[in-house]
Amino acid sequence: MRPAALGPFDYTREQYEPSLWVAEGWTQYYGMAALRRAGIQDSSTFYSRMAGLIQDNLTAPGRTRTSARMASFEAPFWDGAPNAQPTNFQNTFFDYYTKGAGIALYLDLFIRNRTGNTKSLDEAFNNLKQRSWNALPKASYYLQGRGYTEDDVERAVSDAAGVNMHDWFERHVGGTEDMDYDEALGWAGLKLVRADSGSWHIGVLPDATPQQLRVRSGWLSGLAR
Repeated sequence: MRPAALGPFDYTREQYEPSLWVAEGWTQYYGMAALRRAGIQDSSTFYSRMAGLIQDNLTAPGRTRTSARMASFEAPFWDGAPNAQPTNFQNTFFDYYTKGAGIALYLDLFIRNRTGNTKSLDEAFNNLKQRSWNALPKASYYLQGRGYTEDDVERAVSDAAGVNMHDWFERHVGGTEDMDYDEALGWAGLKLVRADSGSWHIGVLPDATPQQLRVRSGWLSGLAR
């Protein structure tokens, strides 16, 4: 699957694409999650990496200035551009890799909680594949279906969660509103521990409900049932 603007390419001009936060950010999240779900990393390491991702998403100065959508759209000016702009980058820009991974983390827990862990972000990915990759016959050896749009992503997530996500997307993808990771981790019987200095970490709630334990187990294993 690919964003709509990414292929076939017009190599004579910039390609502006507002959904790189999915193409790059979601795959970054899944790369981290896959190490835990394959048994390569233990739960403690996974929690540490997720806490670091959350800390970046809640403390980076540029997050209040640049949305996931705009960071994606402005990629030609930053990613290997021949004349990258010498600006106050750290305070005015937030990369779509980290932002997109943070969105994926939140949505994975959101969908699991909404559905009692019968569905996850995997379901949204499958929905997106049906809307794009499987939408059209294969046109050539390398080109199948069509590229997805942000609207496709929004609809795929809405279908998986069983609720209209348009307002959420406008606030957290098109806008710069912080996601409520305290609530999201709470759905899995976990808590975010903010350190006054240094790295944040994720703690386990001792009185988690059966629903929270199902969500936590599914998040760690990748299973939804």
